[in-house]
Amino acid sequence: MQAEWKTIGPVARKYSDELWAQFSELCDSFFNAKREAIKGERMKAKDERAAKAVRAAVSKGAEGLRHMRDRLQQEIKTAENNILFFTAKSKTANKLVESMQKKINDLKQQLDDIQKQLDNEE
Repeated sequence: MQAEWKTIGPVARKYSDELWAQFSELCDSFFNAKREAIKGERMKAKDERAAKAVRAAVSKGAEGLRHMRDRLQQEIKTAENNILFFTAKSKTANKLVESMQKKINDLKQQLDDIQKQLDNEE
């Protein structure tokens, strides 16, 4: 898209600022969407690693579950602390807050699952 923009050549001055603003806005939208997609893939991979770690902890027994529980509690605490730093003045910030809140909810669900398994073993 940007390479093609360069090949178009000059346009009348009265149109150039408006066209540039539209093009710049489209580029920003594209790169923001790309960034969000990559972030979503990273979060999915992280969730998969966490699930794998839970399975490994289950196979190691109660001690592994306790270790996993402690790690998840710390991760939840960190995520809840980090969410306070986002400002809700832009669409991007709102998406970050929503994304972080989803992560916190997922971590809490994993923590609940581990606690249930520990309760069953004890």
